[in-house]
Parts: sequence; structure tokens; C-alpha cells
Amino acid sequence: MLEPLPLQSEPNSFENYLSDSGITFQFRRGQVIGKTQLASAYRRFCARTADRFDHILKLGVAEKRPELANITSAILLGRKAELSDKQDELFMQSGTMHLFAISGLHIGVIALAIHALLLITRLPRFWRFGISFIALGLYVAITGNTPSAVRAFAMVTLLQTSYLFRLSGNPLSALTASALIVLCIAPEQLFTASFQMSYGIVTAILLLGLPLGERMNLRWSLFELIPESTWNISQKIFATVWRGFLATLAIGLSSILFSMLAGVQYFGLLTPGALLANLILIPIASLVILSGMASLLCGLIGFTTGTLLFNHAAVLILAGIDGAIRQFVTWPGVYHAATFKAEWIGPWAFVVLLGTIFYGYATRWDLNRGGWWPPFIVVAITLIFGVNFG
Repeated sequence: MLEPLPLQSEPNSFENYLSDSGITFQFRRGQVIGKTQLASAYRRFCARTADRFDHILKLGVAEKRPELANITSAILLGRKAELSDKQDELFMQSGTMHLFAISGLHIGVIALAIHALLLITRLPRFWRFGISFIALGLYVAITGNTPSAVRAFAMVTLLQTSYLFRLSGNPLSALTASALIVLCIAPEQLFTASFQMSYGIVTAILLLGLPLGERMNLRWSLFELIPESTWNISQKIFATVWRGFLATLAIGLSSILFSMLAGVQYFGLLTPGALLANLILIPIASLVILSGMASLLCGLIGFTTGTLLFNHAAVLILAGIDGAIRQFVTWPGVYHAATFKAEWIGPWAFVVLLGTIFYGYATRWDLNRGGWWPPFIVVAITLIFGVNFG
């Protein structure tokens, strides 16, 4: 008997584990044909550590603001089942639900933080690589070895390996190699929404977003007529912020192309407001991840005051995020209920979109061959002629 999992389940229950793993249905009745082995000592260690991390992240804040403490645990540990129905709905409508799936954002931020800490120790690069590899691997295991976390871990490890042996780092090659490794281990991942969304979005960012950001910075650079060596402090700060904004905007535009189609295909939602929401919330969410990481480090060494400080900092940031999203989803046009008019439209739209992105990247986005417009035209045509709204 196949039944849907409840939206809310008890912490540390089997239903909670299934929800955190991205599973939405379970068999309630069947025939026992064998017994599995008990969890290994390593798996039991990861489960105990996850519970300890959850306790550390909620220390001093769970009693006063339990709903915000649950968001912290959801972001750092991927425990989406701890979100309330209202929170789940708000983040889905704003197109920011991906913040609660341990993925490239989490692994990337934590990897950079670990790298910065290890640089201070001035250890040899092989030691830094080994410690970073073990720490990231433990984090992925403790948070449940979710497919998105494993994929991000594989990609980061491949990039770090190239730097370790002083090879030319290529994010696209690392992405392709990580996809190949994942599919060799678990070929069924190819047909999951998580695999398609994560690799589709990252491919769009690498092939379209990054080149588009570079082109935008070249075209709309500030203070072109003034030699950079003569810039004052305010000009340097303003130029740095402007370059960062243009690069972030280009990445946001490229990622929303795939995520808008995927939202209609998998969630029945079209979220045009996701671009604005993610431009603002992703940098802020990175601060929450860093605060949570600092809280965990303080908790593991017994520095309770530091844990309380960073937990309150994270809750303060999340209070602003929660309030902003509640107001944001009330704006007209932020999200729409939407479905494709036929089942084949979504998959074929993905194929055509990726094809135009690969073609544009292969032609260096030459304006004489279409420039940057084909991917945006594909999404626009699909949404106008292939989607039912309401």
C-alpha cells in the first residue's frame, strides 16, 4: 500500500528521515522477504552527531523563537520536515525552497570557510586538502548523504584536486566528471527532479551566467575614462559593488531560466519573483550558513557563549528573511499556479533550452549567431504557448 508522507512528522522519526531525503511516499503494507543489517557504527555516529548539531544550533533560541530555530536547522542540516506548513508554502511560492536542500550553496560556502581557516594555520597544501576533504565528507554524511549534497561534494573535491596538483581548474569539467561519477554509482539519479534541476541550473550558470556577467561588466564598467590606479577609496568600493551586482544579476538570470521551467514541471508553480528573491536572499543565507558553522565549531569545543552569540545572530537574520518573504509573496505576479498543457512540453523544453545554451557557449555567444537571446526566447515561447495558468 503506497501512501503519501505527512507534511509534518515527529523529529528523529522514520517519516522525518524520509522527508529530509526528498521522499514523499512510503509503502505501508507489504510482505517481508528479508532483514537488513543494523546500521554500522559510522552511520550511528553520523545520526548522533546530527542530533547534537541540531541541539547546538537551537541552543538559547528554541525556547523564544522555535519557528526561526527550525529554519536554522533546516538550512544547516537539511531538515525540511521541521518547517511549518506556512513556512514551507512561503518559501515554495517565493522560489527559495532550494535554500533548505544541502547543495552547492551550502557545500561551497562551507568549503570556502574551511579553506580560509586552514590558510591561517599555514599547513602544507596536502594537509589542507585532506582536512577539508574529511570535514566536507563528514558534513555530507551527517546531513544524510542527500543526492544534491553528494553531487556538490564531488564537484568541489574535483576542483580542489585540480588546484592541489596545480592543474588548470575547469568548473565545467568538474561538473561533467561529478555527473559521470554519480551516474556510475546510481544511474537512476538521471530521472530524478533533484538531479535534473541541480545539474541543469549549474550548467546554465557556468555556460551562460558567467560569460554574460563578464560581458555586462565590460560593457557597463564604471569610471572607464579614469585610470584605475588613480581611483580613490569610494570609487574602488563602488566599482567592486557594481561588478559584484552585475555578476550576481547574470547568474540569477541564467539560473531562473531553468528553474522557472522546472517549477512548472515539478511543483505546478511559476515563480517570476524568484529572481529578485534569490538575488537578495542567497547572500543573506550565506551569512546564516556561516553563523551556523561558527555556532557548531563553538559548540564542539565547549564555548557556549560563542554558540549563543552566533545562534542569536542567525535568528536575527532569519527574522528579517521571514518577515520580508511574508510581505514579498503578497505582491502581485510573484508566483502563479501553472501546469504544462501536455506532459511532453516540459521535458522537451529542457532539452531545447540546454541545446541553445550549449550552442551559444560553443559559438562564444556571437551576436551574429543569435547572441544571448535564444535561451530567453525558448523559455518565453514555452511559457506563453505551453502553460496553463491558474
